[in-house]
Amino acid sequence: MREYCIDETLMNSQYAQKNMPLWDACEQAFSKMFKVVDQDIDRIGPHVYSVISKGSITNPEVVWDNITNREDWVKTDWSWYCDERYGYALQRSNAFELYYHDNELYKWLIQSEKYDNKHILVIHGRTGVGKTTFIRHFFFKVLKDQYPHIAKDIVFIRISMPVVSPDLNRAEDDYDHSVYFALLKLFHQKNNPKYDLMNPETLIEMACSDELLEEEDIPKVRNTLKSTYPPPEARSLQLRWIREIAEGRRANKTNIEDDDQNILVSDYADFNRLALRYLCRINSNLKFVIFMDNVDHLPALNQQQAFLLSRHKLGWIKKFKQVYFIIALRSYMLKNSWKEDTFSAYSNKVEKLEIFPPSLYQVLDKRREFLFAPESKKRTAVLKHIDSNRNAINIPIPKPEEMVKSIVNAFEDRKRDTYIAKLTNYDIRQGLEIAKSVIQFPFYPWDVLADSIEKHYSQNPSGYHSLLSFDRIIDAIVRKTNRLCEVTLPFFDNVFRVDDSDHFANSLCKLYILKFLSKRTFSLKELMAQLMFLGHPEPLINIALESLLKCNIITSPEGIHIEEHNIKTIHSEGTSLCDEYLCILSKKLYYLQGMAYCTPMEYDLCCKIPLPSEIHNDDRTFESRVLAASLLLEQFKRDSESQRNYINGLERRKGKIANLYWEQAKLGDLVEVIRLGLLSDLKNIQDAGGFKALNWANLRKLFGD
Repeated sequence: MREYCIDETLMNSQYAQKNMPLWDACEQAFSKMFKVVDQDIDRIGPHVYSVISKGSITNPEVVWDNITNREDWVKTDWSWYCDERYGYALQRSNAFELYYHDNELYKWLIQSEKYDNKHILVIHGRTGVGKTTFIRHFFFKVLKDQYPHIAKDIVFIRISMPVVSPDLNRAEDDYDHSVYFALLKLFHQKNNPKYDLMNPETLIEMACSDELLEEEDIPKVRNTLKSTYPPPEARSLQLRWIREIAEGRRANKTNIEDDDQNILVSDYADFNRLALRYLCRINSNLKFVIFMDNVDHLPALNQQQAFLLSRHKLGWIKKFKQVYFIIALRSYMLKNSWKEDTFSAYSNKVEKLEIFPPSLYQVLDKRREFLFAPESKKRTAVLKHIDSNRNAINIPIPKPEEMVKSIVNAFEDRKRDTYIAKLTNYDIRQGLEIAKSVIQFPFYPWDVLADSIEKHYSQNPSGYHSLLSFDRIIDAIVRKTNRLCEVTLPFFDNVFRVDDSDHFANSLCKLYILKFLSKRTFSLKELMAQLMFLGHPEPLINIALESLLKCNIITSPEGIHIEEHNIKTIHSEGTSLCDEYLCILSKKLYYLQGMAYCTPMEYDLCCKIPLPSEIHNDDRTFESRVLAASLLLEQFKRDSESQRNYINGLERRKGKIANLYWEQAKLGDLVEVIRLGLLSDLKNIQDAGGFKALNWANLRKLFGD
């Protein structure tokens, strides 16, 4: 049976370490610097954030959804914001222009008024590039400062679409309820009944604005409605009253488009339609911008539904040019849906804008400059060390803020920046998490850290580049503040473990999947068939696939849950992580060292893994972790041999098919590739002068050198 070499509870309690002294000295400043501005706590449910600019016809105060009370959506000091949103946009030269994306959004907002066939804007890009932050900044900062004459008439409504397997009808219900809620909050001015949607007289006029009503019949209908109007406090009755009126008029019309016939799903739908038409009619300067946020976190079917929903809603008010929709999607999903005619059928009604991420360095430097607390300049830090002779060595850090600046400047290197971008699939939020781990990391070798500080005070601008080597970045991510391995990695996956079973596929399945998908796109049925021919159990394959999908290492246009989202297609399109895990991480020494402590292995291997009783940043700790990595490689080697034996034991026809899959994907090369990668890392560390007391020849022998 396979076991873990260490209990997870002990991992967290006994092998946790404090932060780097620099972090502890400036903890409050760092908490501001690495704050996630757009938290994802509001992804589930119909949460709405709406604002009318000062000087408009409505109440100038911001009115919020009382569920979340997220006032930081508007009341934000945007000094930290990075305008240079061109980081990795190599395929489009014009995207390198400063403020390119702001200018494109502004042109759409202005020009779409002239051309009502462009009232839907699809913002697309990779997850985490800052699509929501970009929209926030444009409407609450750029418009306000640069175009106040436009901003004063903007009615901005943000709707957070439900994330967890939303029913299509439920999603539409949430949309209608959210818009209804926002309109009532924004247009409730008792001192101006004309703009009070809770005023009975206004509601009657709103009902009379129905496009199905003939002009000459309005006076008669108005008198009739006054006699049937429900009590003002009975909002549910009012909604039903509105809907019955609308449905009655539809029943008497034969020339209504199918879109209009089928769109009604809730009591709020007709209220929203009539309210928007009414408000647009009485004030032609108003512009309603409805931002359907977090759509890119939904399965493909639901993303398509969100787009079609916006298209249908626009059809309700087609005589007006004052309602706009913005939808955020993933680029690869948009591309695939366009091929399937989901969007191309409405290409004349859609404008597209691709959002590129800023570089991590730009984001860090902006945040350091404006969010790193001024009080940090008053603090000092001391780097403490006990040498081999048990002598205490202290290195003062009199100006931590300058040290932080030097570390941030080390991220400016283009190769390092791109490396981190690929590790995070260009997700800037995850990039910030990596930078945080690097600065917080308490396990830098003493000599490296001391040398970096010495160079810093000698005015050497490259003093901290050694702290940000590619290997140390991996080490900081995998361990964070744990001596052995961080148990709960925020976005990393262990490709050497599927579950706790004793099956040989436990350590092989994920890497096999990555191998297959690195070549081409697979249908789920075909991929499952090939893996099952190799002897991998179906339940284990499903667990492996969902784990990889959840971490965005592989992708599917249908979603991330095999059964729930009816997954049909699996590929590596739209993610850089498939290649990173397969070609980089799986053969990195620091990655395998960490995974060895959270991967079940055969009992005899577990017994050989040393568990240090003390926490040190010394050679012995590194040596123990190298041994752990070699034992994980040994487990992988044993499972590969078991895989080979399984294929050889198959009857002739099945064995021939299994051998074909094995040879086509070159699965037999994995062990040797990983072994050579580990030896290369050992040599690089030795050449860099680290861990001088170690017997490097003996360490290399662990990997068969």
